[in-house]
Amino acid sequence: MEAYISRLVPDMSGAPPPADGGDGETTRLLMFDAVDAVLTAISARQPVLVVLDDLHWADAGSLALIRYLL
Repeated sequence: MEAYISRLVPDMSGAPPPADGGDGETTRLLMFDAVDAVLTAISARQPVLVVLDDLHWADAGSLALIRYLL
C-alpha cells in the first residue's frame, strides 16, 4: 500500500514507488485501494472531512477515484 501512496505523495512514505510492470487497470485499482486504506485508517482515529472543490476541472482519473471511494 505504501508504495502506491508514494506515487501520489512521495514524502509520505519511505517506500519507493512500485515499478509499473503490470497492466494499467491493475495498477490503478491497487492505487485506489491504497487511497481507500489510508482514508479508512485515518477515519478510524478521528472524523475525516473530504472537500471536493472545482470538480468541473477534474480529470478522468480523479473522477474515477472519487467514484471508487463513494
